[in-house]
Amino acid sequence: MDKIALLIGVTDYGSGLNALPSAIKDVEAVKRVLQHPDMGGFDEVKPLINPDPLTMQEAIQALFLDRCTKDDLVLLFFSGHGIKDERGKLYFATHITRKNSQGELVKATAVPASFVQEIMSDSRSKRQVVILDCCFSGAFAEGWSAKDDGSVNIQAQLGGEGRAVLTSSTSTQYSFEQKGLELSTYTHYFVEGIETGAADSDGDGEILVEDVHEYAKKKVQEAAPAMKPEIYAIKEGYKILIAKPPHPGDPKLRYRQEVERCIHHGKISDISRRTLNELRDWLQLSIEEATTIEDEVLKPHRIYLDKLVRYEQTLVETIQREHLPLNGETRDELKHFQRVLGLRDVDIDPIEARIVTPLPARNRKLLIGAGIATAVILMIIVWPKPPRPPVSPPPENKSPPTDIPTSSPISTMTVKELYDRGLDKSNKKDYQGAIEDFDQVLRLDPNNYVIAYYQRGSARHKVEDYKGAMEDYTQYLKFNPNDVDANSSRCGAYNGLNKYDLAVADCSKAIKIAPQDPISYFKRGYAYDAQGKYELAISDDTKAIELNYNPLSLPYNNRGNAYSQQSNHQKAIADFNKAIQIDPDYAPAYYNRGNSYSYLGQKQKAIQDFQKAADLYQKQGDTKDYQDALERIKKLQK
Repeated sequence: MDKIALLIGVTDYGSGLNALPSAIKDVEAVKRVLQHPDMGGFDEVKPLINPDPLTMQEAIQALFLDRCTKDDLVLLFFSGHGIKDERGKLYFATHITRKNSQGELVKATAVPASFVQEIMSDSRSKRQVVILDCCFSGAFAEGWSAKDDGSVNIQAQLGGEGRAVLTSSTSTQYSFEQKGLELSTYTHYFVEGIETGAADSDGDGEILVEDVHEYAKKKVQEAAPAMKPEIYAIKEGYKILIAKPPHPGDPKLRYRQEVERCIHHGKISDISRRTLNELRDWLQLSIEEATTIEDEVLKPHRIYLDKLVRYEQTLVETIQREHLPLNGETRDELKHFQRVLGLRDVDIDPIEARIVTPLPARNRKLLIGAGIATAVILMIIVWPKPPRPPVSPPPENKSPPTDIPTSSPISTMTVKELYDRGLDKSNKKDYQGAIEDFDQVLRLDPNNYVIAYYQRGSARHKVEDYKGAMEDYTQYLKFNPNDVDANSSRCGAYNGLNKYDLAVADCSKAIKIAPQDPISYFKRGYAYDAQGKYELAISDDTKAIELNYNPLSLPYNNRGNAYSQQSNHQKAIADFNKAIQIDPDYAPAYYNRGNSYSYLGQKQKAIQDFQKAADLYQKQGDTKDYQDALERIKKLQK
């Protein structure tokens, strides 16, 4: 009784088809787990890369007919393009597969799925597994047979004893590679389920076909909810033993299985967090080991959140460029982008509802051709008490242009003198006086003193009149749309108004114009943090640090906040340490580090940090935060 596998990966194609570089990596990864004596334990695993149609057909025939007996387990894996012709028939692409000038498949260059089905039906093997990571892979099962009325009966079609077909998508879906993964999406989680042992959900030391498929399906749909991997099997097909967990009883596997059980929609509840902490200590795992496992389990959800961010950014930028309602071509492009991201209408409806709220309901619906459905709450890993919010800096004053005219006197003062006085007051932190002077300048000569809109916006920003500041920046940007400082400053005003999607759009534009501007990265990181998009916040804060944002204590503190929200407290503490090293009087860093120590059960260190934060807040006249820090100490001392 042998276990034999053929792994086909096609990366290069003829005209009309995109390359798929991940296909080779898919084959290598599947080969690794199937050949491993402690996992798949297969006797023979043959990789076949970029074959032509004849070579591919001969290899498939050899696998199912020439090499196997009835007791053998035979496995076929295919990663590449799946293509349907005009009649809906599925073909597997080879390295010479191409489309003609009309975009139609040249069928002679590909292998029809029907060929594979016929070979499998003639095989003596009673245990057959087919894994298809390609577009329209669900159509493979539909091709076995059909009733006279043309409907599809999956059970009747599959036929045979102990046959299982695992597909990455339905018969009508595309399969897309995911940003952040080296392998194709389904294959990545198929391999992960075996390699980590996580697919052995019942802990019986066996990974059946249904076990690994259900694990992969769950993870795929966390990252790309619209993708629907399927499994088609009859009799014992579901129960075919495909692998074993590499290290049964491993403490890391036990912890991972508990994390999988505890996390729901990217959230760990307070009770589950306590459960995991107790289990971590009992299993004698370090905090770093536990955090690494949690990050791996959470990765699909973070990929999903990143897709929501990319869709939101695209939608905001599209609205800024075009008038509503959007035309049909633009709506189709947005719908296709949504499909590529693997998002459902229910995933993007909350984004649409938030961004297009001012529009009438009819126009909102016209935006992308989908109605507004029930909102989806994007859950995050909870924190026992939210850390101090990240710090967003005020805008800087712009230097006035050198060619401002000096006409239109007020009493003995010219408009230029009024402008200069307003700028001087702003520099001396007399912001209200500066606003009054810029008011007069704009009443007298707004055309020649457009810069006064920016300066008044800056002064309003510093007295926390975010709405007024936003309106002034907007007026200035009508004349100077590519001004980096103005886009970045309006980003900060939107942050103050809690309009984080618009803040992200403005700072993204500023970054596109000036990619080495640390301020824009810092402000956009603040917006991402406020939205709960911590991976993106960490990325922007890291970039601000690399570009030497001044003062550096701020991005270190903000990045520490994001890490703490992900329960990555060791990295959070390291960032708070850095912020304190840079600025020993920076109270928020002490407060936040105290929160992290408290969370890790290190009470004395937490109390010391809260006391230091309280002393600094009191010295700085911040009564509210002083009292807050004292309350934290009281709770820890109970």
